[in-house]
Amino acid sequence: MLRFFLKSKLQEGKKSQSKMTVFRHSPKRNRRLYERYNVSQHHLTVLNDQDILVIREISAKGFSSDVSDRAYQRFVVGDVYDSRLRYRGESHDFKIKLSWKRNKTVGFEIVDGTSESLQFISRLIYPFEIGTSMREINPDFLNKSEGPGNRIWLQGRHGTDVSIYSDDRGEVVGWRMTTEDSFIEWMPDRTYRTGLLAKGVSTDASQALSKSPQLEDDAKPDPKKWQFAVDVIMAMSPRYQELLLPTLEDLS
Repeated sequence: MLRFFLKSKLQEGKKSQSKMTVFRHSPKRNRRLYERYNVSQHHLTVLNDQDILVIREISAKGFSSDVSDRAYQRFVVGDVYDSRLRYRGESHDFKIKLSWKRNKTVGFEIVDGTSESLQFISRLIYPFEIGTSMREINPDFLNKSEGPGNRIWLQGRHGTDVSIYSDDRGEVVGWRMTTEDSFIEWMPDRTYRTGLLAKGVSTDASQALSKSPQLEDDAKPDPKKWQFAVDVIMAMSPRYQELLLPTLEDLS
């Protein structure tokens, strides 16, 4: 999972503002970098030695979190913390500032970090946009003859489709994600394949999990496409995370 650990308080109150260089994205970047995305409380948390802070929203600039009464009283707007983010084996360090607080919710702004750390946050935003938008399609629209076993069909932003196939015991036996012009597929033999959709083909993951003239395999599976699929799954609702996380364990 994705967790922020507050390691230490660096400065206190308003006086910290003049000592920090606030990180901001170039205004020429895509607008989605400024958008905030709701996050499941089971997915993303900020921790310190006294509190577990449940993340409500995240953007490229920071995040907001629900806190306990005790923590709400203790946090002071302008305080700056040294923090570490951990996500599926990755670890990134940031300086974050408490920028606002209201109704037992506090907002942190990322004010400094390594180039790699800031690129990591930016990397998550597009998958978060997709993952939080995924909605299940009515089963009446499904073709029961396509694919192995039972099927869940999800659709989200940017023409993203996910088909999840399971056996009669409810165990996932395969899934495919298609988005824009690419596909990522997890196979029943616990391997994965990636590639491109043939020109003119709709981004619909409804085809059975098998070779298809409409899918053009990469020469070898692309780890960047696989990482993208992992990040999308990590932003989905807990129900779909629980189904798909076991398929990620051996391949991340």
